[in-house]
Amino acid sequence: MTWQPGEHIASPREAEECAAWHLRQIGFADAKVTAASGDGGVDVRGSQVLAEVKQIAAVVGRPLLQRLAGASERQDVALAYYSASGYSVAGQEYADRMGMALFIYSVRGEVTPVNGHARALVERIRAEEPAAPSSSSTGGTFRVAFRDAAEASRAERERLQGLSPEERRRETAESMRQLANWLEKALLVIGVVGVIGAVGISCQAVAGTNPDAELIVATLPLGLAVGSFALLWLIRRVRRVRLLRHIRRGKQ
Repeated sequence: MTWQPGEHIASPREAEECAAWHLRQIGFADAKVTAASGDGGVDVRGSQVLAEVKQIAAVVGRPLLQRLAGASERQDVALAYYSASGYSVAGQEYADRMGMALFIYSVRGEVTPVNGHARALVERIRAEEPAAPSSSSTGGTFRVAFRDAAEASRAERERLQGLSPEERRRETAESMRQLANWLEKALLVIGVVGVIGAVGISCQAVAGTNPDAELIVATLPLGLAVGSFALLWLIRRVRRVRLLRHIRRGKQ
């Protein structure tokens, strides 16, 4: 194999090697490039997959796809096509009817599914892989990330179930406090930006440096600033009242 993942694809042969590598990554372990001559219209072959690869400037149409479909003698073999420039509408419709997976590859070997059969093929093969995939596989990396996220979520649920009602209430209160702090900061920034915008437009209108600037336009950012400061005052007022009630309950 002369082409390596991540390298620039400079020839049709390297494009075929890229397709074979991609098929192996998604589960067709024995996929390999066929001989340069006498391939019968198949560039990549495996026990469960046949693939054709085209490195041409024009989009791939139905006739080229029919060539791959005609090379298949078994109904249980997946058909995959790799193109550097996409597919015609008629070609995609034909591939959808035939159950053929269509992929596009870039000069850097990045492969993207084009139709539903390609996406289904990738997901079906990945679903059949072992639970501990290789870290060298892009699909395996994503599955590891999803598995870790699921485990973290499950651990968090178990932790919450072990908390007492009082501890849950405290955690909820802390989350609300952090949300209120973030909202106060956001409203403060919006209010300041609104004031600056209103002052800038007013100065331009009064000085006449900008013919499009009118005092009436300044009411828009000014209104935004006033609304933001009003919400900020309301949030702080509510938090202050809640704090006073909490202190009073503590004294009682």
